[in-house]
Amino acid sequence: MLDAAAYVLGALPAAEHKRFEQHTEVCRSCQHAVCELSAVTDLLRLAPREAIMAWLAERPAGSEP
Repeated sequence: MLDAAAYVLGALPAAEHKRFEQHTEVCRSCQHAVCELSAVTDLLRLAPREAIMAWLAERPAGSEP
């Protein structure tokens, strides 16, 4: 799942990105993870930055989302 998150966020180095992309061609579980994580990142892009920052500021430090 960490590779899927890093892949969706564009945080994998080029070689790992390509390797993960090839892996997802045959792995239904990772295909599903990428799909779900992509939906979350798409939604986050729609949220105003100020709203996200205000929500984060209201939470106690170290609390789970």
